[in-house]
Amino acid sequence: MRKKCKIRFVEDFLSRSIDVRELHYARLLGEHPVSIPSPHHPWLSSLETDRISVRIRFTPDSEWVYVPLRWIRSALRQGRQMNWDRWRPYFVCPFCRRRAEKLYAGKDFVACRKCGGLRYVSQTLGSNAKRHRQALKIRLRLGGKPVIADPFPKCPEGMQKRVYARMKARAEQYELPLRVGRYRKYWAWRRPGYPVLIKIPRI
Repeated sequence: MRKKCKIRFVEDFLSRSIDVRELHYARLLGEHPVSIPSPHHPWLSSLETDRISVRIRFTPDSEWVYVPLRWIRSALRQGRQMNWDRWRPYFVCPFCRRRAEKLYAGKDFVACRKCGGLRYVSQTLGSNAKRHRQALKIRLRLGGKPVIADPFPKCPEGMQKRVYARMKARAEQYELPLRVGRYRKYWAWRRPGYPVLIKIPRI
């Protein structure tokens, strides 16, 4: 009988990842090499960057892992016109040679999400579980508890009323199918058994 492989989630490896956008916004991808202090990435011994590559060392005695960078011209909308003078950096995965914005670290290597065999939590959930997860994310963002049965949280101090109304309408849209039907009590009191991210990209 074949053994089931344990699913590894991206959310569990966020603390062992390198984001090229963070390096770019911090202006660490310049012409001259820059050595980043280890507190930024405690799982690394040393990290050096420049405009063409990123070099990683896991332990003081290990060899350097060389990760090249690829700069791609992208458009930036300015009013009604498109500005094509913007360049965005990407990592080149050492295994598949495809571009990636994030690399995840193993024991002594870094790889993109596909080469590392990582999956997002949302890829393993059903339709109702996805609605439940999105509703709880909105509740947590507003300072509430991750339980649908609790009253909806009030508008936080400093948040605009229209933004709060839009988030509440979106949460009600997710919760409505869960409040009716045979399993309404199950979804009402179910607590998340998966990583719930506080940061919401778009609402």
